[in-house]
Amino acid sequence: MLIQCRECTGRVSTNARWCPHCGARHFRRPSWVKWLIIFVILATAYWWLPPAAAFAYWGSKHVIAFAVNWWANGGPP
Repeated sequence: MLIQCRECTGRVSTNARWCPHCGARHFRRPSWVKWLIIFVILATAYWWLPPAAAFAYWGSKHVIAFAVNWWANGGPP
């Protein structure tokens, strides 16, 4: 497949690493990189949203009291 060069607007193959007309490098991310980024974003959201929802529901004083109690007793109740 041919695409247009970003630098010189010449025709370049999608498999080419650089433009044969101007020498500009063309980088294509492998498709697995896109899926890895999506996975990291979703995993982060999954890990952070429940505590954030609990914080919004309980309020800051209750969360701080729970954390202090947890720390003083050496772990989860």
